[in-house]
Amino acid sequence: MQNDWLTEEVHLPLCNFLQVPYPKKKLVELPRSFLKTTIASEYYPIWRSINNPSVRVLITQNTFDNAAKRVYGIRSIFEKHELFRALYPELIPNFNSKSVRWSNEIAEINRPTTYPEGTFEAAGIGTKITARHYDIVIEDDTVTAEASDLSEEEIAPNMEDVAKAIGWHKMATNLSIKPETFERIVIGTRWFQEDMINHVLNEPGYAKFFMDVYGRRCLGESKEEEAIYPFRFNNEVLETQKIELGTYMFATQKLLDPTPLEKMIFKPYWTRYYNVAPETKNILCIDPAIGESKQHCDSAFVVAGGADNGLIYIKEAISGQFNLTEQVKLTFALVRKYEIKKVVVET
Repeated sequence: MQNDWLTEEVHLPLCNFLQVPYPKKKLVELPRSFLKTTIASEYYPIWRSINNPSVRVLITQNTFDNAAKRVYGIRSIFEKHELFRALYPELIPNFNSKSVRWSNEIAEINRPTTYPEGTFEAAGIGTKITARHYDIVIEDDTVTAEASDLSEEEIAPNMEDVAKAIGWHKMATNLSIKPETFERIVIGTRWFQEDMINHVLNEPGYAKFFMDVYGRRCLGESKEEEAIYPFRFNNEVLETQKIELGTYMFATQKLLDPTPLEKMIFKPYWTRYYNVAPETKNILCIDPAIGESKQHCDSAFVVAGGADNGLIYIKEAISGQFNLTEQVKLTFALVRKYEIKKVVVET
């Protein structure tokens, strides 16, 4: 496929890895925005269908809508890519035929045999799949970030998200047409030590493709920190992202190196979200960080409430650059709003 964003340094090794017929189980670890989904969840299924038009591929992501976008990308190649259509006219279905299944949920190319399954199908980890079986199941970012309704910033998935993805991964074992030839591809980026990737790493039989933003092919490899994909992420961009993401998120998302749980002060699975908190006894924690210039850190005001069930609920969190007068006014406003029992100030 013609794609100006693909490079020999990053994407040729990935393509070679996927095209090797054995082992049948493969794990792909690449940083975010390195086109791993484009290669493994769109181009690779197309390549397999060229070599075997009867192949049946299930593409799974964290939601059905995201997986459907992958099938849409595949459909676009069959519908609009002039060179592809000229090279493989025998695979192009009759789009005007009512009997041809051709949607973002299921797309069926022109093939010698009709099956209940399409050539390419989409599913989320919440999709119920019954009486359907496949040659290839691709699990692509089945655990990923969500957008916070409050800040629109990305928040890392919690252990419930991971458990759902692992549960689907285990269930997918039953989706094979022939277990001895069943191909499974897991694609993802690290979030924390006990994530979906870690679960797959502990399963037997998986070949692993690993590459971080500096081209290291395994954790701990001694290599100069020179960007491997400068077309999109040169050294300057990576340094900026290191600041914007923070040390931990840069390590997981770009270096694929999560901090072990035993070294983390706050464990990821401690975080939960609630709609209505029970009755709590509230305290106000303040980090003044007084200063209004951009060089100063933000001040932080956090209202935390302890409940009889032993849990701590974050009732409100405010940050910004406030002068002393503004901080005093905000403190009294929060004390009145939440009937604060104690105020703790970092000095």
